[in-house]
Amino acid sequence: MGRKLETIEEITSEMMRLQSLLPARPSPEELQLAQQNLSKVDVNLPAKLEELFLQARPAAVPPPIFRAFQEMREDVLRTHAQVDKQIAMATIEIERQHSHYGALLQRVKIVASHPLSKTGMGHAVGPERKFHGNPLVDGKLSSLPMVSEDSVITQIWPETLEQKIQPLKNRSLRFSSQETTAKSAATTNRDIALDGDGVRGARVFSQQLMRTLDRAVAKKSEVLDLSNMSLSWLPESIGLVMNLTSLDLSGNELQEIPESIGELARLVLLDVQSNQLKRLPEALGCLTNLATLNIQKNSIEELPWTIGLCTSLVELNADFNKLKALPEAMGHLVSLQRISVHLNSLRSLPTTISLLTNLTQLDVHFNQLETVPESLCSLPNLTNLDLSSNFTELKELPKSIGRLQSLREVDISFNHITELPASFVLLTGLQKLTLDGNPLRMPPLQIAQQGKEAIFNYMNDMLQHLEAEEKVRSRKMGMASMMTVFKKNKIANFRVKDDPDLSIKA
Repeated sequence: MGRKLETIEEITSEMMRLQSLLPARPSPEELQLAQQNLSKVDVNLPAKLEELFLQARPAAVPPPIFRAFQEMREDVLRTHAQVDKQIAMATIEIERQHSHYGALLQRVKIVASHPLSKTGMGHAVGPERKFHGNPLVDGKLSSLPMVSEDSVITQIWPETLEQKIQPLKNRSLRFSSQETTAKSAATTNRDIALDGDGVRGARVFSQQLMRTLDRAVAKKSEVLDLSNMSLSWLPESIGLVMNLTSLDLSGNELQEIPESIGELARLVLLDVQSNQLKRLPEALGCLTNLATLNIQKNSIEELPWTIGLCTSLVELNADFNKLKALPEAMGHLVSLQRISVHLNSLRSLPTTISLLTNLTQLDVHFNQLETVPESLCSLPNLTNLDLSSNFTELKELPKSIGRLQSLREVDISFNHITELPASFVLLTGLQKLTLDGNPLRMPPLQIAQQGKEAIFNYMNDMLQHLEAEEKVRSRKMGMASMMTVFKKNKIANFRVKDDPDLSIKA
């Protein structure tokens, strides 16, 4: 455990020593390059894979050999992308650790500079107490990340959420306009850029954000745009702006959304795209009026089961995330019309998808789908279906796909599908069909390359031929059955005539 630490100074010194044990902090240029490389991997890999599978097969190379070559190239591309991603994420993680340790040191120094630290942390001191002056005097902390003063105070005086936000309800600040918010953000960024130790800039930023929310509360605003403001946190007091119908948090650096978002019961549109979210709050289920949810371009691995309570949801955009599955609770979203979840890691779709009777568009391309449930074929209004680029994982379509009579556009390109189900010929309303990049045997690849009409003609001819064969087979079986009955009757008659006393048992 090491030597015993008895004073604040000793603890602070030891914390700084522990921070020095971290790998060297990346420079701003190195961090920016890592972030750019991470983004490039997510964008470039799909483009490279698509380019690979669009590559024409040389006439002298048999399809199985060419497909094996493509699969090997695909593995190489994915491996290189994974390595590049790990290197970039390692740099970002080192920066995150430095920032976290710096924030802890900042908290300690703020608390240590306050008289409260002389008498202990357990005294009853109200949250109205304020910090005075700049407690950070150590030049070594000049690169510390920004932490809101409110969050530091909360660490000293724990409160319930209601106690935290109650003072905001009594304020009477006026919300001017979105232009004021934009100007405030610009001023904040300027202050942060000019501030040497980062603390004053952090406080200005925190105060600007809190004032914006105060004004929104006072004016009972219905629309709030906090996009592209470099927000790394969102206060619980966002739940006080209870008249909001539209909230835009896109283009920030948020890692989580507070549970108090559930207080925004009137919210119709929530846009949190292009952040750093890994999860969504379970309180999302309280947003029963939510119609549009945009969470694309984050790092979300799963959706909360409570999303099934958002029964007014019409559109869900979850592209460019890390989703491995969709919750079965989505079957309760009976108003849902559009689902877009491309570029995730989905291996299957929920069986309850059959309950989404208003669904018109489903986009699950660039995932890892292994199967498509038969229940999908119960969607009466589905017009657009994109199952493309699931590559070797997706090998077959549901046999009853022909029940999707409303389908107009289907894309199943770049999978490992070898045959189309017989019911496919029932999709007479199809206007666009894309099959490229599949090792088709039924219909043959040369037929598939001629387009939709050729495919349907071939499959109809095959069905007619099979029906004719079935009739012939049935006729033969019928005649054979008749002959069997005739023979039995003849034998029975012979035996009865030959010996009247012989009884015939059925």
